Amino acid sequence: MRGLAAALFCACATPHADTRPVPIAGLPAESSRTPPPSRDLGPAPPRAEPAPQQAMRPSHADATVDLELAAAPLADAFRLLAEAGGFDVVIDESVDGEVSLRLRDAAVDDTIESLAAANGLTLEWQGNVLVVRGRSGN
Repeated sequence: MRGLAAALFCACATPHADTRPVPIAGLPAESSRTPPPSRDLGPAPPRAEPAPQQAMRPSHADATVDLELAAAPLADAFRLLAEAGGFDVVIDESVDGEVSLRLRDAAVDDTIESLAAANGLTLEWQGNVLVVRGRSGN
């Protein structure tokens, strides 16, 4: 068997091996195949450039809240509003102070903006995450 394996190896590895295609029964020969007709589709349409990533503010326009707070930490008010609005919130450590409020069927978006404006805070949307920054802008 060892001699047969060596003979097969030598026969396959010879530099004069025939590399022409072998016809297969039932298939047309290489020379008789015709390429499929080409379709002229005209010039390719211009590729649309992807829109630049923007800090899009998600809409929570239909989210409303009933909330009453008395001398509550400002950060807790933002956390409660985020929960009511169905989004995440990151609050900078410089956000401090207390807030008292009474809301009945108030729009979450409007309430967050009013709360930030009244306390000199900056809001930034990063996807579905609201980042609340303190007065110093850290």
